[in-house]
Amino acid sequence: MRWKKLGKIFDPTQHKLQNNCVQFAQSPQALVFDDFVRIYFSTRAADKNNGKYLSHIAFVDMQKTCEM
Repeated sequence: MRWKKLGKIFDPTQHKLQNNCVQFAQSPQALVFDDFVRIYFSTRAADKNNGKYLSHIAFVDMQKTCEM
């Protein structure tokens, strides 16, 4: 499989993420399956008590497309 740079393919602000995370999708790591690609990333939520961020792991599944 050859990777083709597509630019921004996922915007975390457009999706409901767990743990009240509303932004940030950093340090992506991809696992390639037969039918899809699962991309794990780090996301953050602000602690309501002190305003500090706490990181969480999340993932998104993307359709796998191949060009021959």
